[in-house]
Amino acid sequence: MQRFLRRSDGLDIESDRTFIYGKSTLNTRIESWWGILRKECCQIWIEELRVLRDSGLFSGNVLDISLVQFCLMRLLQDELDEVMMFWNTHRIRANRNNTPSGRPLILHLLPDMETVEDHLCDVSEEDIDVCLMECAKETIYPR
Repeated sequence: MQRFLRRSDGLDIESDRTFIYGKSTLNTRIESWWGILRKECCQIWIEELRVLRDSGLFSGNVLDISLVQFCLMRLLQDELDEVMMFWNTHRIRANRNNTPSGRPLILHLLPDMETVEDHLCDVSEEDIDVCLMECAKETIYPR
């Protein structure tokens, strides 16, 4: 979708260079994020759900999944939101790789305060409509 929307933005960036496929192990920032998320929030839930499964109390059928979602969804979302806020307000230290430093939330919301480039590009309503047709609709029941 990103390549589709950037295909005619008028910049000198070729559309096939706006998104890179590859191993995330080469991206230390995203790997750091996954580590924080797992350590601060997800690992305990993974273990608890594994105990339920291994003890025969969770089979993975539609009823089991619906009950777990009903009982835990709000709690899980609150914990995810807390970890997200921690991550978005931590300081990224400056380094030699010419990558932005600062707090992610500030870099995103107030880019003019930092030395960052705005890569926002205008897209047409028609392109937005195409993307909406190609995307799966969100339902009240997570997949």
